[in-house]
Amino acid sequence: EPCDIAQLVRELLEFVEPEDQLLGIRQHADLPVGMPLVMIDETAFKQAVLNLLKNAREAMPNGGELLVRVRRDGNWAELTVTDTGVGMSPEAVEHCFDEYWSDKKGGTGLGLPTARRIVEDHGGSMHVVSEHGRGTSFSVYLPLIVEIARPAPPAQREVGEDGGNARVADSAGDANEEQRA
Repeated sequence: EPCDIAQLVRELLEFVEPEDQLLGIRQHADLPVGMPLVMIDETAFKQAVLNLLKNAREAMPNGGELLVRVRRDGNWAELTVTDTGVGMSPEAVEHCFDEYWSDKKGGTGLGLPTARRIVEDHGGSMHVVSEHGRGTSFSVYLPLIVEIARPAPPAQREVGEDGGNARVADSAGDANEEQRA
């Protein structure tokens, strides 16, 4: 269903904020109003975003900064979740999307692979950049519904020399006779 991704992320941040505050994590959000919509299964996508927010929290056991941004990048919505936590080792960056791989005590190795699968099932992609000891940033790209939302281009009209008949060419290049009133 069509969804305002910035609004969805705003609601999820409000949901996790009390626990983040208890742990000394300060949220910084850049969530624009009025962005084009994305077509997603909200329940599944919320699961993916909550996983990213949970991982960011776990990476900052002594508090830190959580930066969440949604922006338009051409025909894509980009969601970035960045933490100032412990960061990931090069091995963790390489394997974090592999099912059942985890370097966290008690980790199942299913959170990030599931989140990535959800994003890819919606025609998007997920990427990670991390520096050990400095933090991690996950980027999610989802296609915007811009083609559906944009009105069709107006037909090109050519009036015949007699002023009576016009040729109408639509964007597919088809021409149809049309009687002028």
